[in-house]
Amino acid sequence: MNNLEILKYCKENPEPSLDSFYFFIKKHKNLDKYVATTKIIKQKLFAIKEMSGRKNNNGILSKLISELSQMLSEYANFSEFGSFLNACEVDIEHTKDKDKKTDFKKIVNLYLENRDLTEITPSEWIQAMIDKGASRKKGKLGEEKLMSILSKDGYLKSTSIKDLMNHKLSFGQCSKNGPFSNKAIKEEFGLNFTKHNQNKSLDLIIKKGKDIFLLEAKHIHVSGGAQDKQIGELINLVGLKSPKDNIHIVSFLDGRYSNTLLGSDPSNEKKNKSDTQHKNIIHHLKINESNYWLNTTGFVKLFKYKLLK
Repeated sequence: MNNLEILKYCKENPEPSLDSFYFFIKKHKNLDKYVATTKIIKQKLFAIKEMSGRKNNNGILSKLISELSQMLSEYANFSEFGSFLNACEVDIEHTKDKDKKTDFKKIVNLYLENRDLTEITPSEWIQAMIDKGASRKKGKLGEEKLMSILSKDGYLKSTSIKDLMNHKLSFGQCSKNGPFSNKAIKEEFGLNFTKHNQNKSLDLIIKKGKDIFLLEAKHIHVSGGAQDKQIGELINLVGLKSPKDNIHIVSFLDGRYSNTLLGSDPSNEKKNKSDTQHKNIIHHLKINESNYWLNTTGFVKLFKYKLLK
């Protein structure tokens, strides 16, 4: 199958509505520590509130505020007070800065004036806040997903370009300063990605027989400012010319927006955003026959061992 036939195959085999690889359904392993820290923070806040109403606190109030600032560890991120710091544009680490103690006292007072203090600390509240931030952890899961697919199909994970080239089926995880950096790829294969991706590294390098695939992966659910920029980066990537026929540049997109994009009509005269994106992908693939645009099923199809000649 050529790259346009693979693209059509991807369109005919869209992403599932739910992809369990991106789920975070188990309770956080440190939930108990988050709960315990939150309880202590509340105790400190109750004590500060009580002492604030006394005229002669003999420095006890300052001591309690200092103790509260020391309680703001990594396990305070999902407490009510830790969330309030975000509302005040304050980083938890900055609360320990000696030069900002006065500011911290003001924030404590603002919290007590504008928020309610409760003694209860349900663990499900904290888990809910952790769940709400789960999407920020998904950046590298696309790579993990693809590496899992490759490993199950007999590809070996390599630690250097030399190791990669010594195997028929192999892959390496790219990083900015690792063995599969942009610099290493440029030296070995003559491709310069620095201008394309502002010196950000690609995600994977894959060897299948004599072919080398250089891949960038994105997981996107909906379009928008930041997401459109990422999609634009993927489209520009498959527009790069490969120096050799056996070196392939691959853009991988999964998530619900992959279906929206591939399900759009590139021939539509009154083009919307996804129509234009789809048209640009086809344009680049026609010019660069060695490059590919893939979703999950397309990735499996292209790298399946039985397709190896």
